[in-house]
Amino acid sequence: MRSMTGFGAAAVPLGNRARGTISVQAKSVNQRFLDLKLSLPKEYAAWEGDVRKVVQERLSRGRVDLYVAREGSPEERPRVEIDEELARAYVAQWRRLKRKLRLAGEVDLALLRGVPDLYRPRDSSGAPPAERTALVRAVTSALRELEQSRAREGEHLADDMRLRVRALEKLAAQMAERSEASREGTRRRIEERMRELLENKVDEARIVQEAAFQVERSDVTEEIVRLQSHLAGLRELLESDDAVGKRIDFLLQEVQREVNTVASKSSDLRLTQLAVEAKGEVEKIREQVQNVE
Repeated sequence: MRSMTGFGAAAVPLGNRARGTISVQAKSVNQRFLDLKLSLPKEYAAWEGDVRKVVQERLSRGRVDLYVAREGSPEERPRVEIDEELARAYVAQWRRLKRKLRLAGEVDLALLRGVPDLYRPRDSSGAPPAERTALVRAVTSALRELEQSRAREGEHLADDMRLRVRALEKLAAQMAERSEASREGTRRRIEERMRELLENKVDEARIVQEAAFQVERSDVTEEIVRLQSHLAGLRELLESDDAVGKRIDFLLQEVQREVNTVASKSSDLRLTQLAVEAKGEVEKIREQVQNVE
């Protein structure tokens, strides 16, 4: 079992003649479906589809934030250039203004320092093909670490849910025992009440038949049997290494349905109390499973 909460990071060499690294950080939290937020350097924009495919092959649920950074070596030439045409235009205008206003001094580089848009990044859309391999390797390594983190957290969640399933199994066993013991008492109470209301005006066979019918209507044996079956299924899913969050959530709905039916059908106070305790345990498991992949 894996949680949807985790963190992973990795850094690999660029993979070309220039020295440097590709750094990747991946973190995830719970989300019903896979929701990937991807941040890539501009030069890697063409490979966004490759990165998304790697993530989708490894993760099935969760809100995933993936950050990729390219860290070049100090020797790598800066990816900036000066707009010479814009600089010429500014210099020409300053010279014209100097002549018109008869100003002293010369037009020099100091005047160009604060010119907006004079410096612009050089087009870096064509990253070396070797960096694609390095990028995929870095993303895969970060996701592997993320998965390990999610697996550790998932084991903690599984341990807690196992304890609660065992508690539910004990409650279900107590329900079964109490249901069996209370059936005869329920039948006697119904017969006595019917005799009081009818004042023996109806024959004994009719009273017994009606009492049996009422007991059958309030019997919860089938619900308890199904409840125990669902709990066995839950125990099995908790030992799985697959993405089982949705299946556990579905089984919990079935468990909740059976427990609710026991509580509504039973007229036995102790049996109702056991059902209420069981509903509390189910709600605690449902809170936990919201973070299970």
